[in-house]
Amino acid sequence: MFHYKQTLFGRFRPSVVIEPLQETGLSIDVAQQNIKELLTLTQLTQKDLDALQKMDRLMEEHAPTIANRHYEMIMKLPETREIFQKFTTKERYTKAIEQYFCQLTKPTIDEAYIQYRKKIGQIHSRIQLSDEWYIGSYTRVYEYLIPYITAQFSKKPLELAEILIAFNRIITFDSLIVLSAYQEANDFNLVEKITTVNELIMQVDQVKALKDVTQLTANEAMNVSASAQELSASVKEVTNHTVYVSKNTDEMVEVTAKGQTVIDHALKGFSAMTGDFDQTKLKVQQLVEEVKAVTEVIDFINDIATQTNLLALNASIEAAHAGESGKGFAVVAERVRELADQTKDSVVKIALTIEKVQQESEQVGTIVEGISNQLRGRIEQNNEAMDSLQEIAEKVQEVGQATGTIAAIAAEQLTATETIADHIGIVYDHIETISNRVDDTGKAIFHASTEIEQLRKTSIQEIRELTEEQRKRIAETELVSGKWRAYNLELGYL
Repeated sequence: MFHYKQTLFGRFRPSVVIEPLQETGLSIDVAQQNIKELLTLTQLTQKDLDALQKMDRLMEEHAPTIANRHYEMIMKLPETREIFQKFTTKERYTKAIEQYFCQLTKPTIDEAYIQYRKKIGQIHSRIQLSDEWYIGSYTRVYEYLIPYITAQFSKKPLELAEILIAFNRIITFDSLIVLSAYQEANDFNLVEKITTVNELIMQVDQVKALKDVTQLTANEAMNVSASAQELSASVKEVTNHTVYVSKNTDEMVEVTAKGQTVIDHALKGFSAMTGDFDQTKLKVQQLVEEVKAVTEVIDFINDIATQTNLLALNASIEAAHAGESGKGFAVVAERVRELADQTKDSVVKIALTIEKVQQESEQVGTIVEGISNQLRGRIEQNNEAMDSLQEIAEKVQEVGQATGTIAAIAAEQLTATETIADHIGIVYDHIETISNRVDDTGKAIFHASTEIEQLRKTSIQEIRELTEEQRKRIAETELVSGKWRAYNLELGYL
């Protein structure tokens, strides 16, 4: 470093000797290899730590002033003033930085020392105070403390140089640790943001539910389509049957009308026959009366024949009394008696015949009267049947009209049902398209999350040392990521 060389005048003056770079001689108890590398980089040695002790009194004396001076500078700058007012107070900040400044001149480089510096870097990262503001704080130390150091050790230039070099080395060593922690904290903040984005993506776990719903909707649409087709077929069949019934109803109305005409003609024929039978009955009654009149005539003739026979008998008796003169008269009387007997016999036969005719005529009258009564009964029944047939015809006509209306409605329903079936088919196609889009979206989301996850892991690898809290956060993220991969495996995206 420095050596004294004697001059021509017998005086000694220092000469500059730059020591070669070497491994630090400090024996420190830290786990991180990079800390040892930083010690080597800064060439911080035990000799430097001893040199720092020489300026410890100056630091203890002036650290409060330097802290307040730096705080005043910070408050003059809008950006830092806003940050400091948000996260700390003057008393808390000046006390913390005063304590830190005092540690610079009596350092014990161990794990606690290192972690304290890292905490400084992490706090600066958390409150988003950029690294230049931290580095700038050393300017307050330099500008205020170096003049005092120089004044105190001005007569000892070699010792002054050792102190200043040691002071520069410890500040550089601290800066490297703080800035490294600051950078690692920023890097992990980036990782945290990436993780947050990925977790937000992973929370899009409705793809399966949406996919299930679209599949269920597609199945339901297919079922509705099948039902609509069945309904369409049923409506079509109903329409065909209704048209057939309507047609048959029209034919039934026509047949009923023809039946009414036939029955009407039959009724008219029955009425005419009833009139004819009534006329026949009258004629039979007249015949019976005529027969009765003939019977009376025959009875009269029979009486005359009987009387004639008696007169002939008396004439024969008188002729016999007359003797010869009465023989001619007796012959005539006998002949008259014989004619009277013949007449009587004929009258008896005629009477028997007329009696038989009378009996048969009365029977014919009875039969004709029965037939006439039956015809009247049939006419009444046919009239009732005619009324019933008329009522049936009216009902059939009403049914025909209603059936026609039903046929028209069924035809409209058939058209509507077929339209519904067509629309359902279109809906099913849209649902299929949506389902495919859902799949594409799910795959895109998983691909994006995979890319982000890879970026997160890459970013983590860039961080040299992780805090316990950061490790815990990473473990939680890995658990979520594992579930996310399992979820996408179930969806068939992995």
